[in-house]
Parts: sequence; C-alpha cells; structure tokens
Amino acid sequence: MAEKKYRNKKKSGARHAQGRKKHGRSGSFVGLAVLITCAAVVGGLMIYGVATGKFSQIVEASDTAMESEEEIEAQKNAAAAAEAQKKAEEEKKAAEEKAAQEAAEKAEAEAKAAAEAKEKAEHPEFFADIQLTLPDGSTKEINRDLVETWETDNGDGTFTRDDEVFNQHIMDFAAQLASAVDTVGKDHTFASTGRGTQTIPGNEYYGWQLDQSAEVAQIQDELTNSKTVTREPNYTMRESAGSNDNGGIGQTYCEIDASRQHLWIYQNGSLAFETDVVTGLMDQTHYTPAGVYLLLDKQTDATLKGETLPNGKRTYETPVSYWMPFTHTGIGLHDAWWKSVFGEGQNVWNGSHGCVNLPSDVAGTVYDLMTMTTPIVVYYSEDYTLRDAPESEVDKYIREQREAAAAAEAAQSSQDAQTAEQPADTQTTDTQPTEAPTPEPTQEAAQTDTTAEQPADTSAETATE
Repeated sequence: MAEKKYRNKKKSGARHAQGRKKHGRSGSFVGLAVLITCAAVVGGLMIYGVATGKFSQIVEASDTAMESEEEIEAQKNAAAAAEAQKKAEEEKKAAEEKAAQEAAEKAEAEAKAAAEAKEKAEHPEFFADIQLTLPDGSTKEINRDLVETWETDNGDGTFTRDDEVFNQHIMDFAAQLASAVDTVGKDHTFASTGRGTQTIPGNEYYGWQLDQSAEVAQIQDELTNSKTVTREPNYTMRESAGSNDNGGIGQTYCEIDASRQHLWIYQNGSLAFETDVVTGLMDQTHYTPAGVYLLLDKQTDATLKGETLPNGKRTYETPVSYWMPFTHTGIGLHDAWWKSVFGEGQNVWNGSHGCVNLPSDVAGTVYDLMTMTTPIVVYYSEDYTLRDAPESEVDKYIREQREAAAAAEAAQSSQDAQTAEQPADTQTTDTQPTEAPTPEPTQEAAQTDTTAEQPADTSAETATE
C-alpha cells in the first residue's frame, strides 16, 4: 500500500514536470500556489524548493489562526511596563550613584576646606599673592612658592616659620627690589633736539627710589592678611614716565642745551615753545650742572637773595616776576630783566651765577607751561672747560675785613712807636689813638651758588641769579 502511494506520488511528480514543460513558468507558479495552500492547511506555512523538489517549513502554524487584538495590546503594554520599570531602576541607580558621588565630593571639599582653614590660621602668608608692577613694565611676584623658601620645610608637608628669619627675607626682597628699580644717581639717555642721543649724568633730584621701609611694612601686612593684590611698589621718588619711555623722561619735558644756550618745551612729543637763555658762568662755582630735575616750587613776584655776609647783609636782593627753583642750592629758572642779550656764547663771560635766565617777555609763558612733574633736562652737547672758581662774596668780605684790621693794627703800632721816640719834656698835649674806619663791603651785582653746607631751601631767600 505504501509502495503504491509512493509510485502515485512519483507519477504525480512526473505530471507536474510535464505541466511545467507544457505551460512554461506560469504553470509552475500555479502548482506552487496549490502546494503552499495545502501545506498551510495541514500543519503550517511551507515553501517548495524547485531545485530540491522538497517542501520547507518557514513559519510554525499556531493552534489558532490569529491572536486577538486585545492580547496583542496586552503584550505591548506588558513590554512597555517592563521597559519603564527597567528605566526607572536605572535612573534610580544613577541618582543614587550621583548622590553618593556628590556626598563624597562634598565631604572631600569640607575636609579640604577644614585643612586649608587650619593651615591658613597657622600660615596665612601661604595664601597671599602679591604682584608688583615695575617701571619697565615687568612684574615681581610674592606667592606661596617663594614664601615657602623663607620657612623651614619639615619634610612631611608642613612648615615651621621663624619670624626673625622670615622678616629678614622680606627685607632682603625689598633690598633686591630696590637694586632692580632705583635710578636716582644713575645716568639717563635722552633723545635731544638736533644733537642725537645724549647721556645725562645722574643726580639726587630725579629717578626712581624705592621706599624700602614702607615696602617691607606693606608686604608684611599683605602676607599676614592673605591678600591678593596687584600694585606698584612704594617709592620716595619717581620718574615722570616709565623706564622705557625716552629714558624715563617721557614725551613732556623741558630741554636746555647749555652749549647752545637754548630751551625747548615739549608736550606729548610736540614742540610747544622755545627760546634763547643764559645759563651759569663757565667757572667751577657758577656753571649750571647737567642733570635731570623737577621743579621744587613755583612763585611769582619773588625776591632773589644772595649769601648772608657776617654783618647780616645779603650780597644782593633782586626782585623777579617768575621763580622756578629746581635744586636745593638755589638754581632755577627766572626772568632776567637786567639782561638784554641771550643765546649761544653768553654763558662764557656773561653767564649767570647758576640759574637759567629767561628773557622777560617769555618768562611768563615758560612759567605757565611748566608743571611740578615736568622733567627739566640740562646737558652740554659740546665739550667744555671750567675756569677756576673766583673768590666768593663771603670770602671777599672776610678778607677785606681782615686786611682792614691788619692795616689798623699796623697804623696803631706805628703811632705808638713814634710816641715812644719823643723826649718826655717835649711831649705836647695828649693824643688819642685813632681807630681805623671799618670799610663798607662792596655791593657787587654778582653772587655765588649757595654751598652745600647751607640748609636745603628752595625759596628765593637762597636763590642764585
């Protein structure tokens, strides 16, 4: 029976093959459709492989033809609920981990803050940061790295501070700072008018000078109070411009070339005014010294007074309309109404006694243009020689007084000798000793520079002409 069925199937297969030959490709599709339908009814979805001549099951057939829409929706909801629960659990876990991390970070920050507070109480200087801006634009910094070198490292992250040693380090720092910035007494280079770069000799009147005691006190305060600051150092003297600006002179200044006997005033790099002048007589006492200066005072309607003689009189008293001293020895700018010629060569034999003489008609303009912070640059663009210093008015007065006294003494001695030679019986009436008159001091119109032994004074009381 089984064998018969097999043969029948074989015949049926042959007939299908003949059908394919007879009907072409379309016939094969029709047969395949019938086969697939039959297979689906029996046990599931089957597909027939033409090349193999066999059926293959590709979808399991369900006991029921189709699930209901309610069941499908229920399955979707269950899947969504499971996904939501999973997400909620993940979010909860992430939140717990974040909270734990934040708690750990907070605890660490609190511990760090407590440690810093403890260290700050013991070493407030470690928490200061001092930035010092210097005249050339560079900076010096005092920070923890530097301050730690001023204390003893215990090797375990802690430091021991010896106040005496620590304060000495601060003083040493201020001294090194002064060495770096001080320019008082040092030469300045200067771009002159028409004569190229000039080297101006240093003096006591112009430059940067650190106030070391004030700087030490401020640094100590800033370290003690853990301050963060950016500032300039403390100075007792300062220049009118940065070190890199025209040699520290800047673009606003008064320029005096004693060789050319000429004055220029520049404001913000532009020429504002110029005039001929007369500077000090070219001898060792009266010449106007080269250097950079600042005005010490400005006065109108002043009286210039010379040295005080032993008899209390002045060597001269000269009224001027404008007085602008720039040294403590009485040298300054002023009008010279008694002069009519100014300019090159006048200082050789017709110079002043140290001051810069201005024509009367321009002295007011110079006075108005000058400020207390305007640098005054005095230089000699040509080589020069100085004659020996003449006798001062005081020395001359003393010499004349001594000569007069010596002459009076000689006259008295001569008279005494003559009296002694006369016979006693031939003496006539008594004669009274004669006293030589005290000569009046000469009142010349010249006077010398006030010497360094005199008290510093910028008033017209000790001014030179």
